[in-house]
Amino acid sequence: MPKTRNQEDRKRTRGKLLLASAYRAFDAQEYQLAARFCLEAHRLIPKEAEVCNLLACTFLKRNSLHDAKVWFYKALRIDPDHVNTLVNLGNCLREEDLEGSRVHLQHAVDLAPQFSMAVQNLFPTLIRQHRYRQAAMLALDAHAQGTFDEALMNPWLLFALRADAVWDVDIDAITRQMAYHWRAGDKVNGGFTLLPLAVWDDPSLHQIVSRIHSKELLEKDASQFSKALPAPHREIRPDHKPLRLGYLSSSFREHPTGLLIDGVFALHDRRQFEVYGYFASPEAKSAIGQRLRAGCDHAREVAHLPFRDIAELIRRDGIDILICCGGHTEHTPLPVLAMRPAPVQIHYLDYAGPLCFPELDYAIFDQHVVPPGAEIHFDEAVLALPHSYHVCAPLAPSHHSVTRSELGWPENAVVMGDWSRSYRMSPEMFASRMRIIEQAPESILVLLAATPAYEESLRQHWAAKGLSQDRLLFAPAISPEAHLSRTAHLDLMLSPFPYGLAANAIDALCQGIPVLGIEGQSVASRNLASILLTHGTPELTSSTFAEFEQKAVFYANHPAELQALKTRLRGLVATSPLFDQRKHVLALERGLLAAWERHSQGKAPARIDVSPD
Repeated sequence: MPKTRNQEDRKRTRGKLLLASAYRAFDAQEYQLAARFCLEAHRLIPKEAEVCNLLACTFLKRNSLHDAKVWFYKALRIDPDHVNTLVNLGNCLREEDLEGSRVHLQHAVDLAPQFSMAVQNLFPTLIRQHRYRQAAMLALDAHAQGTFDEALMNPWLLFALRADAVWDVDIDAITRQMAYHWRAGDKVNGGFTLLPLAVWDDPSLHQIVSRIHSKELLEKDASQFSKALPAPHREIRPDHKPLRLGYLSSSFREHPTGLLIDGVFALHDRRQFEVYGYFASPEAKSAIGQRLRAGCDHAREVAHLPFRDIAELIRRDGIDILICCGGHTEHTPLPVLAMRPAPVQIHYLDYAGPLCFPELDYAIFDQHVVPPGAEIHFDEAVLALPHSYHVCAPLAPSHHSVTRSELGWPENAVVMGDWSRSYRMSPEMFASRMRIIEQAPESILVLLAATPAYEESLRQHWAAKGLSQDRLLFAPAISPEAHLSRTAHLDLMLSPFPYGLAANAIDALCQGIPVLGIEGQSVASRNLASILLTHGTPELTSSTFAEFEQKAVFYANHPAELQALKTRLRGLVATSPLFDQRKHVLALERGLLAAWERHSQGKAPARIDVSPD
């Protein structure tokens, strides 16, 4: 018996030494050697969960996800409460089994609430599950206990607070601290790319955060940029030869960008431009996708290609001017521009602010959105169109008809709608909405449905104001065509601030629905003002919440004036520059030719203001 015990002790000691050697090899990034040490240690101490955990990590480092999971699960069979394994497996499962990831990470936090890695990995998992309130409270509690020191530097915390309307914390203080860290140059990630546009009406801050997003994009795909492409051709084409114009996007589909640019490709003057479309989205069966492809002289399907191969294809096609309709948004093809596949590279649509991306020459906006002098908040030059850069063809008649009764909206109420996503809502903005409804007794407010926690929070604030619950409705997600039909039953559309509506506002105006908004200093807060100015209705723009509320209350309480406004708006559609795509394309082409001329003369990109005619 003593001899057997001594043998077991020696095996255990030898196994522990091998585990220590495995850790040293792992820290030296010698993962195969670490795995050999782990396998030998496992033979000697098969009931040691930490050995299985470390072996699984070596498989992860060698991109063998299946083997990693096998050994993580072995570790948990040995010790179901092994915290390191719970955290590592939770991270491993995040892409394929989000709920499984949450369960393991939550178990780790329950076992070791002071273990910062468990908390900091559960937080993004909860965000991805849209458990925003739970994520926010986890982060704030952990920060208070000192286990998540960087919580207040994480933009996703602010996103979570807004997305679930968690307003029982000092959200203003968190907002100020986030802006402080960005401005101070602290190591803060960019977070949800559209959040700064929705929170701060501050062009200089948008510039700072866009630089962070651009840096993150380049670091994420650094391996594709390690070897430079051959320089794009730079020959100056003869006057009789059209320029090769490339459009690149993952949003040329049923998407606001696809809706706005629908028709533009086909309207280009073929005497001056040969149009290439690079479709980075696999969706090609929709009517919009088919029309956009038909409008190109050459349609390239690139959704299956890595960025480097897309750039090489664009270079081989000899594109002169490349327009990327993708900004700091999901599935952006923006990294393609980092390889400089075309002599002139431009951004258009899909992001209401500066991109500050290397190798980007111009960004297309308009002279109202970016007035002279405001280009200082852009790293790229501004190509400013004379009218709103958001222009689309009038909507075709919808084949999807719906009634107010079917929508569950009162027939005789003045229906005010706000079609913005929940992260754009702030306590100040919702308080403004409630003041309007309070002063307009025949009105109701319809918001887009979001998480149950978001809706419940707003209902609680609504009730605290003494407003009837049947005057606050939430519109569920439906198809784009059905949503257009639903929009037609609004009486007033209320735009958020500072990130105002664009595509939704144009849809409403095309159907004769007035859109009210507030104008600020940033691109995001000036978009709607430019749209309304182009449409000939600048009086619908306000400069303060008080003015905005006054206009909304006036129209809600004066049905004759509201009806006259709606009639006028319907009459404007036929002649409005907002829906004159041909005129828009002519102005766009003048700007593109001016940018090409500067390039041909060897001049650096600089602001271009396109004349109206």
